[in-house]
Amino acid sequence: EDSRQSYELARAFERQYPYGSINTQLTPTQETQIREKGVGAWEFVVSLDINAMLQSKTEVLFMGGENCVQTNLPVPKANSVYYFEVKIVEKPADVNLWIGLATKPYPTWRMTGWNKYSVGYSVNNGTIHQNSPFKGIHIGEQLFVGDILGIGYQPRSGVVWFTRNGRKYKALVSGMLYDLFPTISADGPCSFSANFGQRGFVFIEANVKRWGFGPIEGTAAPPPIYGANQNTILLEAATESSQS
Repeated sequence: EDSRQSYELARAFERQYPYGSINTQLTPTQETQIREKGVGAWEFVVSLDINAMLQSKTEVLFMGGENCVQTNLPVPKANSVYYFEVKIVEKPADVNLWIGLATKPYPTWRMTGWNKYSVGYSVNNGTIHQNSPFKGIHIGEQLFVGDILGIGYQPRSGVVWFTRNGRKYKALVSGMLYDLFPTISADGPCSFSANFGQRGFVFIEANVKRWGFGPIEGTAAPPPIYGANQNTILLEAATESSQS
């Protein structure tokens, strides 16, 4: 009964928020943010109705129930390929964890891949779901604590592919020509850490070809060094007045 209610609520959500009803393309402000911060501009957002906690910008602790988190910014589209990895930090065997991509907004209680305009990999059984909770395709293995799932996205063709601990699966998902956000969901307590390129990937090809979301360092000037303002006008004036 609960699953049926969740399904009906999810269908209603899709009717209320058809793709394109909310503009999710990068704004000039967000593009400036990316230039200044580089890959550090991407972070997960945990709203008040989600039972989860940010442990850092890219590390999330789910604290129970069905919850879903997305990043603040979509995957870029300027290059031919983008890639990110998610490490399972903590997860009991009976908790289902889904890692993938989805448009925004996405139902905060639905698993990634179960609603329209989404694709998700179930780490519990190695199946991919695209736009539906019913039709799963088995492509890989179960993942455990310490394992790393990678997701590649080719924005010009809408193709999505997956890696497990640095090994690429042959299976591809097509038709994902949308503004897509890294989207991770779980039906119980667990935690994960995401890498958008702020450190080296386990999948070596992604390092060589620089498939991360952005440069490790942006163009923003570093903050002034504490105590480096000895020669300011104010201090000079104070020094002169004390000497006179």
